[in-house]
Amino acid sequence: MKLTPISRISISDAIVEQIETLIAQGELKEGQKLPSERELAEEFSVGRASVREALKVLESLGLVKRTSQGTFVENSSPSLVAQPFARRLLLRRHTVHELIEARRTIEEDLAQLAAQRADEQDICNLEEAVHAMDEDSGQKWVEAEVYFHSTLAEAAHNRILSDVFEIVRNLMLSLADGDFEGPGKRELSKQEHLALIEAIKERDPEAARRLMAKHLDLAEGIWVDALQEK
Repeated sequence: MKLTPISRISISDAIVEQIETLIAQGELKEGQKLPSERELAEEFSVGRASVREALKVLESLGLVKRTSQGTFVENSSPSLVAQPFARRLLLRRHTVHELIEARRTIEEDLAQLAAQRADEQDICNLEEAVHAMDEDSGQKWVEAEVYFHSTLAEAAHNRILSDVFEIVRNLMLSLADGDFEGPGKRELSKQEHLALIEAIKERDPEAARRLMAKHLDLAEGIWVDALQEK
């Protein structure tokens, strides 16, 4: 009989599950406003990057809607609330090599487009995302790493590619549990992100694409090493 290790879920997935449960139990009703990101971060005792990731997942599932006035429960249908568990079970069947291959296909184009299309707010968001990578906790660092790449996808200003990247983002969080080598490789990853931002600021699409390819080489090594140690 062959058994596989039990995977721990990410911080953002844990937040998603709690909010899903509150919606399913009727404690959060359709149209109800959620606490602010800062308040949720304090309640959950996590970083704001983890809260943002959780809210993005909930929005992609159609459970909440984020507006300039705040985040509101959008749909409390039991069938929608039941989807994430099945999705997470499916994600466990993917490998890190498939994930990196998909990331190369998508993210090199995203980096190139971001260098052509990113506005000042996009660049500010990318810089904020990099600063979140100063987290000491392995799991919070993973959340911040993934958040940076989600922010980059938005900076490309292609809604279809951004939606496709959401699948990759969920796979990244599903496969990760925070057991990543640090602090050397984490710092190197952060420096590569900063170099990528500079290429975007300089409107250099080819440099952005090349830097993303280099970063994914590092990412593959980090992820493979971490998962082999489990």
